[in-house]
Amino acid sequence: MVAVPLFLAFTVAAADRYDRALNGVFLDRENSQGVAYKQTFGLLIMARTLDPDAHAQRRQAFLEVAAQVIERKGYEGMTIQDILNTMQASKGAFYHYFDSKEALLEGLVEHVVEFTLTRLEAVTTVPHLTAPEKLRRIFSQSHQRKLEQKGLMLALGKALHAEGNGVIKERVQSRVRHRMANLLSTIVAQGVTEGAFRLPYPEHVGRPLVAVLQEFQSIFWDVVMNARGTEPKARITDVVDAYNDVLARMLGIQAQGFALIDADQVSLWGEPQTDHTKWEPEPKLSHR
Repeated sequence: MVAVPLFLAFTVAAADRYDRALNGVFLDRENSQGVAYKQTFGLLIMARTLDPDAHAQRRQAFLEVAAQVIERKGYEGMTIQDILNTMQASKGAFYHYFDSKEALLEGLVEHVVEFTLTRLEAVTTVPHLTAPEKLRRIFSQSHQRKLEQKGLMLALGKALHAEGNGVIKERVQSRVRHRMANLLSTIVAQGVTEGAFRLPYPEHVGRPLVAVLQEFQSIFWDVVMNARGTEPKARITDVVDAYNDVLARMLGIQAQGFALIDADQVSLWGEPQTDHTKWEPEPKLSHR
């Protein structure tokens, strides 16, 4: 009688129980053909066809819980175990979707950014709006969206500005620069055709505009976020007016009466947060 190696004596059921007992020794994996399976010590235990929709929904569930925990405890205070306890999930399940706590943070930031950019890009296709109207709507919607998620935005902002997360911040900003530059260039080109904007190279102005806006975000954080209501409104207004003036000059129009950044909206960030962010897993687009 041929002896059976001990490690082959595990049944699938026993392996699953062992998985739970060791809290993730058996890891959920996925191969290049989209087949998910459990594996330990190089042994294939169980295989099944991956359902892309179920996979995406499960990942979204991890992000939603992470958003709640980060908003409540902050990124530094959040642990992976907090996520697992809330979802009643194993470590193996978590690491199937995210390599680390930092990867979870990046995934959450990317989700928030993607939701916002998808809505803003839809504005460029609204047929009855002029280019200046589109720019104002984009700026207004972007800032309003952030205010609606104020608690989460504050927590994510602190996380991205914290020491050690600079690489994540730069990767996210790089993706935003590319998408926003294309978006703004499209609108500026329309404005030149309409005669609303006067500049010789509209196709190249997208990236400089984004650079100014991202610099404003840095100043915005220092002036408003860190001060948390102690900064005089006159100071906030001066900063906003200065950046509105720069944007107007870049578009070749008179700065007086032209404001893409609203000082009143910016000032709202210094007020106390009254409720928690509502999670939105899918973009809800409207051309109204």
